[in-house]
Amino acid sequence: MNHTDRLMKVAQQYVMQHKQNNWVCAYAGGSVGRGEEDQYSDLDLNIYVTSQSNKTVSLHVPYEGISIQLHFHAWPGSQALRSEPWAHRFLIESRTVYDPYGLLEKLKPAAIRYFRSGDGRRQMLLQATEEVQCYLNRLDRCIREDNLLGAFVAIQVAWHAAATSFAWMKDECCSTGGLFPRIRHAEPTMYAAFQSICAQPLEASVEHQLHALASYRRYLQEIKPGLTTLYAGADQLIARKIERYIGIGELDYAKWVLRYEAMMCYIASVEDIHQFGEHVETLPQTMKEALRMLGVTSYSMEQLSELLHQVDWLTERAKLAV
Repeated sequence: MNHTDRLMKVAQQYVMQHKQNNWVCAYAGGSVGRGEEDQYSDLDLNIYVTSQSNKTVSLHVPYEGISIQLHFHAWPGSQALRSEPWAHRFLIESRTVYDPYGLLEKLKPAAIRYFRSGDGRRQMLLQATEEVQCYLNRLDRCIREDNLLGAFVAIQVAWHAAATSFAWMKDECCSTGGLFPRIRHAEPTMYAAFQSICAQPLEASVEHQLHALASYRRYLQEIKPGLTTLYAGADQLIARKIERYIGIGELDYAKWVLRYEAMMCYIASVEDIHQFGEHVETLPQTMKEALRMLGVTSYSMEQLSELLHQVDWLTERAKLAV
């Protein structure tokens, strides 16, 4: 039995033991859905439920020696798969775990055909570009207010959103681990500039950075108890991903992921990027040191300009791929 079969069996067993009346269907995504799982893979289990809330709830559940990332989504209805294709693109790499009403069996093939159609790709590009622009608007505000720490967060989140759009439009890639290699191959000079700004060697070891991230996450949990996006099990999942990236020689990406995860923890707890500078100023010294260890700093206007140019390049390349 290979890794995929083993994890799919665990997923089916978990659903059968824990299913509730409001569970509509479930699928495995991530590396299991793509068939790229390895010894570092966890189980990314997405469960659609009948709910009045559109909020996704994420949990970490240890089960049968496997780390399960549970994501509960409100069932969007068949029309949402066409009206919001960018948000549902992960269906393309899904493996059905539970489908008692045959909804995934009926809707998934039609949804994927639409995702790959001219109209579908244009709609996906539009929605992906709107996401990038949202972060660029926040970047503009931070720059106007001379909030360079807020700009530090906004430009990297915008860059990541643009890179995600580029990877999808070019190769239908949903894997975050595939971003750096694709960009390095497509535009080595631009990647070198990105590396010089965002992937500078840090004094801290990866182990110390993992500890710093875990400390920062715990601090935010104490401030905002009950936020499922800050669940403690995420530290274990990140550690496994980092081990994978280091194993394939992607140390720069591993360290960038740790920093990006810290930014995502902040956004999950506060949501307003422009407040990041104020947030850092009010942190205890130990937390300031943790963020410094993760490479959180402020960029010069020249560095921000270079990264903004890269966002534009990635966005234009995504458009050319439609």
